[in-house]
Amino acid sequence: MGRRIEKEELITLVPHKGKMFLIDQIIDYDTSAWKIQSETVAREDCLFFDRKLDGIPNYVLFELAAQSISALIGIRLKELGLPPRMGFILSVAGFSFNTPLLKSGDIASISAERTAEMDNVHSFVAEISINGKACGGGKLTVLET
Repeated sequence: MGRRIEKEELITLVPHKGKMFLIDQIIDYDTSAWKIQSETVAREDCLFFDRKLDGIPNYVLFELAAQSISALIGIRLKELGLPPRMGFILSVAGFSFNTPLLKSGDIASISAERTAEMDNVHSFVAEISINGKACGGGKLTVLET
C-alpha cells in the first residue's frame, strides 16, 4: 500500500481547514485499490468536544470517515497532478456505533474501501475502531466534483 502521511502534508490534500479538519494522520493507503486507513486522537480542543459529556459524541466518527475518504481522493488527485477539490456526500446508509462517545485520549481508526463507482460517484464502506476495538461503520456515497 502507500505510506504514512502526517497532518502537515495531509492538510494540503483536502479542502477541510481550521478546526473542521479532524484527521491526525493517514496510516496507509492504496489509490489503485481505493483503500485508506486513518487515525485520530480525541482531544479536548476538538471542535466537537462536549464538556457536559466529557467527550466527543459518536456522530463525529461519521465525519472522520468522510474526511478519510476525502483524503484518499485528494491523494489520488495529487498523484494525477491535480489540486484537491470539494466533494459532496450523497448518501449515508447503515451507520451505527456501539460507543456513545470518544473520551480524551481515545484513538479512532478508520478503514474505508471503495465498493462501487460510476463516473464521479463513489460508494465506500467504512469500518471504525476505538483503541483497537471495532465499534461500528457504514456506507457513504460521495460525489467527486
